[in-house]
Amino acid sequence: MEPALSSSTNRDQSDAILKLLSDDDPSIISLVLKQLELQPSETQARIEALLSKASGVAQRVLLNELERVRIGDPTKALQESCKRLRTVPDFEDFCWKASLYNNPRASIYESRQKLDLWAKRVVDELVENAGPHEQLSAIRLVLGEEEKFRGNEDNYYDPDNSFIDQVIATHLGWPTSLTAVYILVGHRAGINVEPVCFPGHFLARIGSCYFTPFTCGADVERSKLEETLFESGLSTDFDVLDRTPLPLMAQRMANNLVSIYSKADDTDNLIRWQTVLNWIQELSI
Repeated sequence: MEPALSSSTNRDQSDAILKLLSDDDPSIISLVLKQLELQPSETQARIEALLSKASGVAQRVLLNELERVRIGDPTKALQESCKRLRTVPDFEDFCWKASLYNNPRASIYESRQKLDLWAKRVVDELVENAGPHEQLSAIRLVLGEEEKFRGNEDNYYDPDNSFIDQVIATHLGWPTSLTAVYILVGHRAGINVEPVCFPGHFLARIGSCYFTPFTCGADVERSKLEETLFESGLSTDFDVLDRTPLPLMAQRMANNLVSIYSKADDTDNLIRWQTVLNWIQELSI
């Protein structure tokens, strides 16, 4: 029988792990996390034990890993998420699960914390009884002007533009994923940001105020919208610009990836995201 490890040995091992998890080299962090993987329940307990001593970078790494362990298999988790997609929290859950499906090491905890902080800054900018114009000004100030969220025009067809964790990290994305950031921050701040699938564009609105997250939250003039509607053969009555249902927004995000991977002849990813698109179409709409 092997001798039991002393408490001081366990303490030394924990200290060594926490030091490695604070390393600047992602490959070292990945290797250490791999060594922590046992049975899911044992892995969770081990991470929680380390968290009791962790701080700084190591704490953030462990919290992200704990989130991943709790979610479990990314494919099953995303498929289950596609069955809902009715509320903003459902949609947020879909965004996180899609990120993990793309990259099992996606930084979900850290990304969520950033959304919380940005929402708090938006709330700090709001005046009492703020209407749609004031709400848009507050959220645009934080996300558009200060954080500089904008469209990735230099590398528009990069698939990372669609994944919420990557958009939060780089502040660059596609119209749909940028709109998702505004929706999630707005929801936390008590602002109802609605997606609008406009002819030739993907917009957002707060009340009757239309704006484009792709261009740092810039206002869209009503006359421009009316002109586009007229040229598209649609009524210029703005009642036709209904809020896009969240399942359709998720479908559009998945369809963007299908299109990108199809053009790139990336068969494996094409099949994976076509499967996700099918889940959304079959289970959510």
